[in-house]
Amino acid sequence: MSDNSSIHELPRTLLISGTAPGPSGVGGIVLDDLCTLFKPGYLSAFLPRKALDVSQPIEVFRIREAVRFWTQRTEIKFASLGRPGRFVAAIVRGFRREQFQRQMAFEAVTFAKEQKAQAVWAVLDSPLSIAIAKRVAVALDVPLITTVWDDIEHNIRYFRLDPIAARDARRYFANALQHSCCAALIGEAMQSSYERNYGVQGVVVRHGLPVDLRLAPKRLLDATDIIRIGFAGSISARSAFEGLLNALDRMAWSFSGIPIELRLITPRITLNAGVPRRIVYLGWQPTMAEAVHLLADCHLNYLPQPFEQEWSPFTRLSFPSKLTTYLGAGAPLLLHTPPYGSLHGFFDRYPFGVRCDTLEPSSLIKALCDLLEEPERYRQAGEALTRALDEAFTAERFHSDFLRVLACARPQAD
Repeated sequence: MSDNSSIHELPRTLLISGTAPGPSGVGGIVLDDLCTLFKPGYLSAFLPRKALDVSQPIEVFRIREAVRFWTQRTEIKFASLGRPGRFVAAIVRGFRREQFQRQMAFEAVTFAKEQKAQAVWAVLDSPLSIAIAKRVAVALDVPLITTVWDDIEHNIRYFRLDPIAARDARRYFANALQHSCCAALIGEAMQSSYERNYGVQGVVVRHGLPVDLRLAPKRLLDATDIIRIGFAGSISARSAFEGLLNALDRMAWSFSGIPIELRLITPRITLNAGVPRRIVYLGWQPTMAEAVHLLADCHLNYLPQPFEQEWSPFTRLSFPSKLTTYLGAGAPLLLHTPPYGSLHGFFDRYPFGVRCDTLEPSSLIKALCDLLEEPERYRQAGEALTRALDEAFTAERFHSDFLRVLACARPQAD
């Protein structure tokens, strides 16, 4: 945690977020950690009513007293009436959505005044938080800071917004960033893009890995009777993942006579195979520590980004939060990303394994063999991931970077 003098200078802040600070999910863990930077009584939250509806005692949440919930809106559908019905439904939804957003903004402003908020911190991760961020800050006449984990195009796809809702979401997203005195952004590609397109001052803020979760890097691929490749997270990069499976099929799931096993830590997966495969499905692991230890038992780990054209904004601007967990496991990585992927620059600074920028199985096979056949490259990858953790993923840097964002909203002395 940062020094007390910095903490005591923070403004009374209203957090508007579609994600609740707490132990469930990456976003909740990140926000919960940042809540520790505020003195008691200096942070209040406007959250979805269902956000804290989890099987956790209320004491685990940093924010548990100064919380106001927003209600959920019921959608109207006229699909049975065909194209005219869908057109009418879109108009009605747009009208109701605007009414709902105005009401929720009014409730957030009323709550913020009760809490004597001096700043608004909006996480642009849901249609409502995106829509009301600027409205609330303007109504209160206080500074606005924003946090972005995923670009607006990804959110539009994720929430399956209709064309009218998508148009409005893009406008609200741009308005929020342009009105922000500073934005906490997930990566360097997003930072440069948003500074250029929205004129916002951006600071890269990434969650740090606690020291007690970091494991010693693997220096050599020791003699083994099986080679394990690990993967953790949701399989959003489907074509890349299928490319890996195809490459392993061509290798007959072996390297120099040693069997290869793919270890999957993911909540759901659908597989079709016409050849024998060695895949161990471990499901979802509830804590980062469990995931780190399972990945640490692998000889290398696989990190893909989507190649699909419709996912290109996500690939260009996102920064996978799972990278922290992967690096903490200490095993070199096979980075599988298109030439325009956001991780290329980071990998150039910290070459923590091997990189492949095509779906061609032959290229993936070469990347795998280069890492497994060359002890020096394997050793250097371990050194690089250690440097990445030391320089880019410490808890101290995570806190200090976010304090830089909050400093922009600090009340000015008269």
